[in-house]
Amino acid sequence: MATVLLVEDELLIAHYLKEVLEAEEFHVVGLARDEEEAVTIFQAEQPDVVLMDVRLREGGDGIEAAQRLRQCDEGAFILIYLTAYGERETLQRARHTCPSGYLVKPVTDRTVVATITTALVNRCSEDNERGPERRGGRRVNGGGIDLDCSTGQMRSDSGGTVQLTRREVKLLALLLECRGKTVPYDELFDVIWPGGVVSENALKNLVWRLRRKLPCSDMIRAIPGFGYRID
Repeated sequence: MATVLLVEDELLIAHYLKEVLEAEEFHVVGLARDEEEAVTIFQAEQPDVVLMDVRLREGGDGIEAAQRLRQCDEGAFILIYLTAYGERETLQRARHTCPSGYLVKPVTDRTVVATITTALVNRCSEDNERGPERRGGRRVNGGGIDLDCSTGQMRSDSGGTVQLTRREVKLLALLLECRGKTVPYDELFDVIWPGGVVSENALKNLVWRLRRKLPCSDMIRAIPGFGYRID
């Protein structure tokens, strides 16, 4: 389940988009109305997709907000802009933030879902084309779990296959490789967000989302003040 941050200052549109996405089983991690709210939620939640209005309240600039998000986590999230018809000059500036798509208002249920789904599929295709040496193409096993790091597919002895996000793969692979040992926070941050500056809440939220996908939710143990482990 992909996570989405909505950055839109018109509440009616924001809530409409939230309803559309949640009906398609996307997880909306927050609604931001300006640049500062967007950065705060982004750092805490580290979403897979950011849906960004190019014009925010009080003269805010969605493109500048997107540039700040790229500085937090360059290239690791999908960026899609919401624009008004005819904002050609604005879109020229937007190219520097590497967007994956544009939605022209007024949007429809179908175009919103199709644009985000296509961007996610294209991202998966790009990851597969990079080769195992770039995307961590290996298998990690342990605790009744078989994790394919190249595809993000997790299989368990209890049956069934679950799709993980890239950060969930990094987290689970590291914990399985260090099974029986506690992995400290610093090491987890270095592996999951290399070179990034993120809050401890981002890690907690990532662990929470991964636990929901594991066959046993208490498989990952929190060691207060130190880190996490899988026994």
